[in-house]
Parts: sequence; structure tokens; C-alpha cells
Amino acid sequence: DAAKADLAQARAEKVVQDAKLAEAELTFERQARLKPTGAVSDATYMAARIAAEVAKGQLLGITAKIEQVEAVLHQVEVDLYNADIRSPVDGVIIQRSVELGQTVAASLQSPTVFTIADDLKHMEIAASIDETDVGRVKAGQRVTFTVSAYPGREFEGSVKNVRLGSQTVSNVVTYTGIVSTENPAMELLPGMTANVKIETESRANVLRAPNAAIRWRPAGAVASSPGIWILGPDGSPRMVPVRLGLSDGSVTEISTTEPVQNVIIGKK
Repeated sequence: DAAKADLAQARAEKVVQDAKLAEAELTFERQARLKPTGAVSDATYMAARIAAEVAKGQLLGITAKIEQVEAVLHQVEVDLYNADIRSPVDGVIIQRSVELGQTVAASLQSPTVFTIADDLKHMEIAASIDETDVGRVKAGQRVTFTVSAYPGREFEGSVKNVRLGSQTVSNVVTYTGIVSTENPAMELLPGMTANVKIETESRANVLRAPNAAIRWRPAGAVASSPGIWILGPDGSPRMVPVRLGLSDGSVTEISTTEPVQNVIIGKK
């Protein structure tokens, strides 16, 4: 308000000075017409001329003052606009870092006032992927994951991308994979810990065996190729050669020319 009042006053002074300049110029013109006749002395003529120049200079000064006040008013309006904290995106506030009435000042680094989630119905998971597995992870692969808040329940998503930057913790190199998932019921919340399984390959209608059955062999037995052990007709273990396929860490795809039903996974 003070800046607006100063601007209005400066504009009013300009109107008055415009009138003074017009009066001084008329007086000077009149003196200039009378001077050749000798009716006006040189001193009177010079005084009228100087008065007109002074009035013109004062008008220029007031014009400059108006521009200065307009610049001050513009800066005040900018500061007033910046006094309102506006969110850069539409979303949901998930964390408030300041209290009501607290002074927020930006110096070398802008302070965090609110943490905002863009849309909680579309969530992303930052999954740590070991460097030995990152070569098999591709965008679009199916992902299943669980969270502690819903034990026994499995959620689905897909790989969005794998970030190129790595992290090294205790000499273990990992990469961050971004998993996209839908959250229409708003059950998943920011900050939850998820146990993620990425489906890099899949097979349908295959024979699979527990990994314990592939590892087990009778004492003293030596096998030159992969195989599983079953009970023979005489009740003693008999090895069936197999070819191994995909594995999820618990069971492994196998293929064999012999029918296999019950396999040995250990000895009581």
C-alpha cells in the first residue's frame, strides 16, 4: 500500500510539473518574441529561458522518480506473490517439516516444507538388485511382492526401469530397479518395506523338483551329471539322470526320459 501511495503521489507531481513546464515555455516564447523589439531586457529573457529549462529538468526528474517507484512496486508485488507457498504438483501431503508460525528462510539451500506424493493410486518401489542378477532384469517383466502390513497377500507390478547408478555397501554392489504397481484401494503406503520377486523367465506345464532333491545323494555316491534319486524296486535309492532348467531358488525345472513321481529329498 505504501508503494502504491508513493506511485500515486509521484504521478500527481508529474501532472503539476507538466503544467509548470507549459507555463514556463509560454513565458519564454513570449519573451523571445518581444526581445527583438527591445521591450524585454536581456536579463528578463535569460530568466525566462532558464526557468523553462529548470522546469523541463524537474519534469525529467519526476519521470525518473515514477519509474523508480514503479520498480519498487513491482518488486513488492513479486515478494508478495512469493510469500504464498505453492505446490509444484497436485497430490497428497505425506510429511510436514515445519510448524505453524515457523520462519522459513532459503539461504544456500531451499528448505523442505512439505513432502508431496503425486498420486498414491500409482506407486513405485525402489528395489535393490544384486549385480549378479541385474543383467537378467528388463523393463516390462512381471513382479510380485509382499509387505508386512498384509501377511500372506501378494501384490503385482512390473519393472519400469533399472537405474544406471550403483551403490556399494559392505563391498556388495547393488542397482536400483523401479517397479510400478497400481494401488486403487490405497492399501500401500509410502515408506513400506516390500519383498520383491522379479520373474525374469517362465515355463508352463513343466516337471519340477525341489532343490533339496537335486542336492541329495546317498553317502559315498558320486554323480558325473545332474540327477535325482528315487526308490528302486528293491527299496534302495536309484539315480535318474535329469537335465536342469529354470529355478526360482526353491524348485527347479527338470526334464527326463523316465517317469518320476516320488523323489528323495533327505534321510530320516
